[in-house]
Amino acid sequence: MKLVLGVLFAMLLGACAAPTPDMQGMVHNSRNSLDWAGAYEGTLPCADCPGIATRVELALDQTYVLSLRYIDRDAAPRVSRGTFTWDAEGRSIELQSWRFQVREGSLALLDREGLPITGALAQNYVLKKL
Repeated sequence: MKLVLGVLFAMLLGACAAPTPDMQGMVHNSRNSLDWAGAYEGTLPCADCPGIATRVELALDQTYVLSLRYIDRDAAPRVSRGTFTWDAEGRSIELQSWRFQVREGSLALLDREGLPITGALAQNYVLKKL
């Protein structure tokens, strides 16, 4: 009986051990928890046109392809390529002057201060993953 209690006590103590160094500091965020690489599309609002057909392709090596086509002006999209950076929390990315919050299955355009756009038209600023 003492042996069984001793083994159970040892198992209990082992289960209460401190986290391993690999687990310490591990924070779940968009960068390490979501399947963010891929292509996203949508039509973003435009002040003086019907909209901006937008496509963002994100690669695991942190490169991007951004295609913009002003719907009533451009016959072909304007394409730019480069590298993007993650914010310190791993929740949003910045490419050129654009900042997006990375969500499950979508990218949401952020305002100039890096905050999500809110209000009745907020869904108009979201690109859906293909």
